[in-house]
Amino acid sequence: MRSSLGTFRVSILLALGLVGPACGADTSEDAKFRPCTGSTPVSGDSGLEQCAEGIVHRVAPASCSSTLPRPEACQPTITEPAAQCTLDSECTDSPHGHCGVYDQIVDCRCQYGCVSDSDCGAGQVCSCGAPVGRCIQATCATNADCGPGLCVATRFEKCDWGGGFACQRASDQCTVDADCGSGELCALTDAGRRCFQNDCPVPGRPFLVAEAARVAPVVERMDWRAPLEPSLCDLSPQQRAALADYWQRAGQMEHASIAAFARFALQLSGLGAPPELLLETSAAMADETRHAQACFALASAYAGRGVGPGPLELTDALVTADVSDVVRLTFREGCVGETAAAHEARRMAELSPDPVVRRVLETIAADEERHALTAWKFVAWALTRFGGAAADAIAVELDALGAEASRALELRELAASGVPSEAERLALRSEAVRSVVLPCARALLARHGAVPVEVPSAAA
Repeated sequence: MRSSLGTFRVSILLALGLVGPACGADTSEDAKFRPCTGSTPVSGDSGLEQCAEGIVHRVAPASCSSTLPRPEACQPTITEPAAQCTLDSECTDSPHGHCGVYDQIVDCRCQYGCVSDSDCGAGQVCSCGAPVGRCIQATCATNADCGPGLCVATRFEKCDWGGGFACQRASDQCTVDADCGSGELCALTDAGRRCFQNDCPVPGRPFLVAEAARVAPVVERMDWRAPLEPSLCDLSPQQRAALADYWQRAGQMEHASIAAFARFALQLSGLGAPPELLLETSAAMADETRHAQACFALASAYAGRGVGPGPLELTDALVTADVSDVVRLTFREGCVGETAAAHEARRMAELSPDPVVRRVLETIAADEERHALTAWKFVAWALTRFGGAAADAIAVELDALGAEASRALELRELAASGVPSEAERLALRSEAVRSVVLPCARALLARHGAVPVEVPSAAA
């Protein structure tokens, strides 16, 4: 992980010539709650069960396992600020201390976990994970706290990928994301759970329209399947369902990236870009088509039925944009999105136990790195060609990235089945932002004498 991100950052710099709320339960007898059928244990002693409807609920307090202290030393990806620790055994201020990444900054600092709810503070419960559990927000500890409802996993705000637990309420309009429309998330509010537009950070090169990532719906079809056969042995029905869902969503994103590159080609032509950028963009469209086919093939295999993309809505996607709009969109979709996608795919490839899946991920990672480099080349060209307008557009995006990277999330081990949690995906993205995007953007702006006053540092 350290070498792949560091190498990618250097490749960009070389290519650009830059280096030689608390909510109570409604306990009324006639409260109506989302049904839960076929509830089965999630894993180990987590105290969790999952309903056939996708609802995860807490039936008992957790009794988490711990692999601490670990013999191996923490390996930071960046060197500043200086690492605070090297080994788990150095972290002794509280129980269950371990040395690892912190706040999405890939250096080594002491963190403190839990094995039971008693290790956590008020308004928290222990969520099992590796190398030990972690304390997360909760307004209920088990279903027994929620009257006729359940103590269910929930977001406490729209882009809260880590989440926690809160009682169902009769006023809830949703319980899980699947209850909402396409491109929406279910999150807790003072009035109960509500559906919100998903305009949170996403992996890959998103097809952004009016600040929101747009994807095609998934339909049953066979023609988007590449000839891939992943291993289905030893996978439980729950694991297969999770893998099918993950690769289906990945296929939607890769399919949307085709449209993003098609739009980018039109924008390049409109700005008078050099042929090299148009050639690389055309090749990237073909790459993304193959990625989508591979993702839908894996999704189909795990789901046991053929799935693929339906029609992609293009309304308002091709509006005329000035150079500032194109630079901002390319920086967001390409410099950030593709860099993060490459890092996530590389990390997942390292951990995948299936050689078929591993080859798919390695191919995607290599291609996404090239696509990100094309975006960086465009930004460098735009700075030379359009000067201040391009620099100001990048400064706006960097301000937004600084706020995003301040989220306190822990990068944990990915699931053994190869499906990262949303919290882990966001942590991987922020790791790429801090280790690659921010330092490269600073160097590029400095090269053109346009460093904004408040550009965040990679080691901030």
